[in-house]
Amino acid sequence: MVKKKRKKILFLKSTQLNGYHPTNCVLYNDEEILLHTWFARSYGVNEKHTKRINEVLNNVKIKIKNNQKPIVFKDKTFYLREHYRKLMIKLKMKF
Repeated sequence: MVKKKRKKILFLKSTQLNGYHPTNCVLYNDEEILLHTWFARSYGVNEKHTKRINEVLNNVKIKIKNNQKPIVFKDKTFYLREHYRKLMIKLKMKF
């Protein structure tokens, strides 16, 4: 058990998704709850990772309970925030 600010951190089990390295299937109570595609920040920038993530999204069968649609998290402002953050770092270094 690891404690941070007197909070207990719980770790989830995960397994590597076969054929889509590096992508992990995260398990909770031995049930698949999500797929984690590493290097997703490179999506649309790096051709290798963009292709791999597209293959995961198009080819992996997701078990859906109660006719729910899967949730795909996309941060549309990530690129702008990162660009601004890096610009501020460069400006600080110049002064």
